[in-house]
Amino acid sequence: MKKVWIWVLSIVALLVVLLLSGAWYLSKNWKGLIEEKLAVFVKESSQGLYTISYDALDINPALGNVTFRNLALHADTAVYRLLEEQQKAKNDVFEVELKSLRIKRFSLFDLLKNKGLHVASIAIDGVDMHWMQKHHAYNDTIVDTNKESFEERLHKVFSFVKVDAISIDTVAFNFVKRDESGKELNKFSHKANSIQVQDIMIDSLSKADPDRIFYTKKIAVTIPEFKHILSNGFYKAGFKSLRLNTEDKSVVLIKGYYQPIIPRHAYFNQKGENKALMNIEMDSLRLDGIDFKSLLEKQDLTARHVMLSQGHVQVYGDKRYPKKPENQIGQAPHQKIMRLPFKMHLDSVRVDRVDVQYTEMGDRYQREGTITFDRTSGYLTNVTNDTTVLAKNKYMRADLLSHVMNSGELKVLFNFDMLSKAGDYTYVGGVGRMRAPAFNRILQPLLNVEIASGNIKRIHFDMKGTDRRTTGSFLFDYDDLKVKLPDIERNNGKKVSGKIVSFFVNQILINDSNPDANEIYHKGRVDYPRDPSFTFFKNLWKSLLEGIKQTAGISKEREQKLMGKAESAKNIAAETKEVAGKAKGFFNKIFKKKDKAADE
Repeated sequence: MKKVWIWVLSIVALLVVLLLSGAWYLSKNWKGLIEEKLAVFVKESSQGLYTISYDALDINPALGNVTFRNLALHADTAVYRLLEEQQKAKNDVFEVELKSLRIKRFSLFDLLKNKGLHVASIAIDGVDMHWMQKHHAYNDTIVDTNKESFEERLHKVFSFVKVDAISIDTVAFNFVKRDESGKELNKFSHKANSIQVQDIMIDSLSKADPDRIFYTKKIAVTIPEFKHILSNGFYKAGFKSLRLNTEDKSVVLIKGYYQPIIPRHAYFNQKGENKALMNIEMDSLRLDGIDFKSLLEKQDLTARHVMLSQGHVQVYGDKRYPKKPENQIGQAPHQKIMRLPFKMHLDSVRVDRVDVQYTEMGDRYQREGTITFDRTSGYLTNVTNDTTVLAKNKYMRADLLSHVMNSGELKVLFNFDMLSKAGDYTYVGGVGRMRAPAFNRILQPLLNVEIASGNIKRIHFDMKGTDRRTTGSFLFDYDDLKVKLPDIERNNGKKVSGKIVSFFVNQILINDSNPDANEIYHKGRVDYPRDPSFTFFKNLWKSLLEGIKQTAGISKEREQKLMGKAESAKNIAAETKEVAGKAKGFFNKIFKKKDKAADE
């Protein structure tokens, strides 16, 4: 029995010695083979542009482990210049350096038997990546004559490559964009905390697998705080964190922003015009059901659901600077979506509690007035420019709820005909109960006019618009409406009492209620031709303003009649002249500043 154990132990010892000897032999001989194969693969797969280098390579065939130290992928600039001369150079060139790359448990059996490379895991640390993008006009039209795919080139070295998992920590990313002459156009750099990749399979079938992106089942990326100054020099954009997961088909952006980097006065001085200054912040932006494959291969944006949650949009205008007129025909939101340079299809977009604010510096009184739409929420559906989808349902809808001046509840439902050549759309909605003096926040600073009292009971509108005209009905129920105007400075230095002016406006020009004192209910019937220089949102407001004026009893005929009476009153000629001037454009002036919010 003792001899048996001696034989067993001897055989085990011999096997251990043979395994250790084999591992030592393979580590000495396979190292050269792997180095040779790797160099050939990199060179052939990149058509000679890239070379690979490293400080150390450790191989343990017994355990199936390979470790590279200070591994680098370099682009040969001489080869790239030659490719440029031959008009074969790609627009993108990469330089990559890795502090370490650890390959664990690669299958020597698969490698020997069928030239397959199967690896359990790859861990990469300290990545420094430089991406240079240089435009070459010939790439816009040139036809790639190399019909050999990446998989076909890889198949010359390996029959397949399978990696169960890849983890990448600390990635430094640097991007530079240049024009054809080499001049730098844009650049940015950033660091990613973590990239996790699972189930990579590269073979003849994996590229066609609809569940794989870049041959993987899952890519999870976490990017920490990011900030980028835009090339125009006016704004910066960024976020606190971003998470991307191809398995969940989701992207989550936290604390995103688009903000000015210079003071307001500097912005308008440099612009030289009243071009709106924007400040946008969102607590979170989430996209679910993203088709990453379509995004990467065709640059199409397709997602099942988009969520914008808790943020603000602030717009600032300065009327002390001129507004450059532009033709706005064909510039409605749905028309712009149809002209996007890429295909987009978002099933639904939800907006949750976003505050919208417009502030303007007036040119006359040098004061800032503000109008707000608080806690704006709602849904947009069928947001797409895909004509195959629109053939089944041609309408994009926006169902929104907000609070005007943090008071009256505003509801509006838009229907946009995406296929209409005339830009057809409809909007139906209204405003609930609120106090009219809430609008003094914009009226008093900009126009030096106040609403002394007024109860808005209900506003309802049902409108239909095109590029050229808006028609529809407008209902406005209110009571106790009174305005307060300031004293008027006359040319002789004397003042006309604001009380007198306010009296004529309140008693003669406007109805203090609807139904009026004679119990006549005034309905607005809007037929408003669009000024081509008006933006889509300004045209909306102008159309609604027509309804407001009609329901308040200010028709054009009545306004002209009142003007005539005022001018014929000899005993108060001077005063009524001022009153007439105030009365003639009163409501237009009240809402003149609000139009600027619609402009943007």
